[in-house]
Amino acid sequence: MNFVIENTNPKGKKTSDCVIRALARAMGYDYYRVYKDLYEMSLKTGYYLSDKKNYEKLLGVYGYIKVKQPVKRDNTKYVVKEFNQICGADALITINHHITYYNAAENSIYDLSSFPNAVIRNYFVKEGEII
Repeated sequence: MNFVIENTNPKGKKTSDCVIRALARAMGYDYYRVYKDLYEMSLKTGYYLSDKKNYEKLLGVYGYIKVKQPVKRDNTKYVVKEFNQICGADALITINHHITYYNAAENSIYDLSSFPNAVIRNYFVKEGEII
């Protein structure tokens, strides 16, 4: 697993915009398009742009499905560096208070920092993709 450190914030800011950055990379959309889509969804849902209930609703519109938290046979939980053992598709991975993008073809996580030992909470894949 590779961890590619990048900041796709158009102003180069290190801020709490992980939802926008991750969704934009996953969709191949412009940062501001995702920002606008999240904003419009927040007007409908009443939740803040980066609230989980808001971005999960938008992911559904984008054609993504939520996969429950993966658990090993010994009942321990998978960490980010093990994600390629459970999913062969591009995905959005949630960890505590964060979401990030995984590119399966490159076996890489794209984000502002590296967090290989963070526990995976759940993940989202495009409907019809390998889970």
